[in-house]
Amino acid sequence: KGKTDKTEIVNQDGKMIYHFMKPLYVEESCLVCHYDQGYKVGEVRGGISVELPFAMTLQAIRKNNVIMIALLGVLITIFTATLYIFIWKVMDTLEKQRIQLENLNQMKNKFLGICAHDLRNPLSSIMGYSELILDDNQVTLSEDHTMCIGRIHSSALRMLEMVNTLLDVSVIESGHLELHLSKGAVKPLLEEHIQISRLLADKKNITIHSSLHDTPDISFDKDRISQVFDNIISNAIKYSPQGSSIYVSLDSTNGYVRVSVRDEGPGISREEQGKLFHEFQRLSSKPTGGEKSTGLGLAIVKKIIDYHKGKIEVESQPGKGSTFIIKSLSVNNACFSESDDGSCHMK
Repeated sequence: KGKTDKTEIVNQDGKMIYHFMKPLYVEESCLVCHYDQGYKVGEVRGGISVELPFAMTLQAIRKNNVIMIALLGVLITIFTATLYIFIWKVMDTLEKQRIQLENLNQMKNKFLGICAHDLRNPLSSIMGYSELILDDNQVTLSEDHTMCIGRIHSSALRMLEMVNTLLDVSVIESGHLELHLSKGAVKPLLEEHIQISRLLADKKNITIHSSLHDTPDISFDKDRISQVFDNIISNAIKYSPQGSSIYVSLDSTNGYVRVSVRDEGPGISREEQGKLFHEFQRLSSKPTGGEKSTGLGLAIVKKIIDYHKGKIEVESQPGKGSTFIIKSLSVNNACFSESDDGSCHMK
């Protein structure tokens, strides 16, 4: 059939035999004796056959296979054990670092709380005394002195707001924020903050439009939700251009209350939206009236909403303004544990 050789393993009388056979071709030298028999060069006229006992070889191959499989199992076991020990050590190191970071974070929050608390009293005094001087009709001040004291008062007020913000951050991050929940309507509170915000908006010739519907009563902390409304609306004013409009809406659906604040500001890119609710984040958009920003307001808003088991989202495109949406304030939201005084400790 044109094959150059043939091998096979056969069982002969219960013994394994290795059989090898190679064809014998007719060569020129063969024709000297076999020409008359019709031989032609290149024809196959026979073969050489070799048979060897194969039982021991086959046994050795099988034994070698078993050894190789066992060795592979040992190597896999060693590799798995080494990998496990390595991962265990890495996880142990990460856990220690996590605990260390948590302790450092608690120390930071405690330090911030102490500093902010100790700063609040002298700042309040500076504000009080400067305001007293400005309002005292019996004291005659020059125009420059009046301007300087006014700046002292406004700077102290701004610092006091920052101090209060740092206090909020330290309390929230420590997990000890207490919510004093009471059931009521959101609409009157939102109307009050819109009215207050209009005074600030008028300075930039910004118009606040409101569309507030009656909604079911929900359980919420009035002071904390006031912080949320103040921050969201004041941010809209802060980043809106002169003569623009802000739209505030309130509605409810399927047992949930929804508040949205839409502005006509510069908008926020998708990349920066991911940083929006993190602490100390400064985005590329700048306040249009030179207002100051700590980069903490929205982070606090997010955590307050989280504590109320709600959600806050942003919809925005560069050049098309931003809409902040507070939703999923459930009518049935409740404390995880409520104390006798009505405070709600939530983590």
